[in-house]
Amino acid sequence: MLRGFKIAVAGLIGLAPLYQAMAGGITYKDGDKYVKLGGRIQVQYMSVDEDGDTTDELKLRRVRPYIEGSLHKDWKGKFQWDMGKGKTVLQDIYMQYKGIADTKITVGNAELIFSREFLTSNKYQHFGVEREFVGDSSYGSPHRQTGIHASGTRMEGKFLWGVAGTIASFDPDNSKIDFEATTQIDKGDDWQDGFMFAARLGWHPLGAIKYAEGSFKNERKAGIEIAAYTWSNDGDQEDEGDGVKYL
Repeated sequence: MLRGFKIAVAGLIGLAPLYQAMAGGITYKDGDKYVKLGGRIQVQYMSVDEDGDTTDELKLRRVRPYIEGSLHKDWKGKFQWDMGKGKTVLQDIYMQYKGIADTKITVGNAELIFSREFLTSNKYQHFGVEREFVGDSSYGSPHRQTGIHASGTRMEGKFLWGVAGTIASFDPDNSKIDFEATTQIDKGDDWQDGFMFAARLGWHPLGAIKYAEGSFKNERKAGIEIAAYTWSNDGDQEDEGDGVKYL
């Protein structure tokens, strides 16, 4: 008999003891200029009992410090890295321009405008440590990718759009299509690399729906969204050992 359970504790930590930051992580602000230091730690515990043999595992699923700042109201920069799950990955390394009304243009490594589950921050998800199938990168849902991203809203948030052109890659040793961040520290030379284009359109006739799970405060909401991506890799690696080809 196989029995198991997981306990996940998720939270936003402002790292105040280390940086003496104010609530929300803002450590310096002067007009439009600011610097914010913060981070997030999510702890995961798993216990498996298999015929009386119990295995326990406690790990830090995500450890994400970040630095964010701006010198002008139309610009924002962010640098974040993740030290969870035993490897270091650079994430959210970008410059963002917000000088066009209801539009954001981002250059660098940022979330791809594809999976709504992934676009919803894990701090706003009911089960923040674990993502659902539609947000799991192991099944072909791209997460943070390096390139040019643009998104925006119109008609007071009722209409949303997003496009991105990026470089995407994954480890050919994986049996699943797991798109990794191209900024990963231990990225190998044999990884599949190629251009990825993604787009998203949405229509919310009763008003904008935030990228968060939970109560809508008794408001009626309805919407339809469609997203797609295409990826063309370099085709220099082919592995048929497990019946999977990467072309």
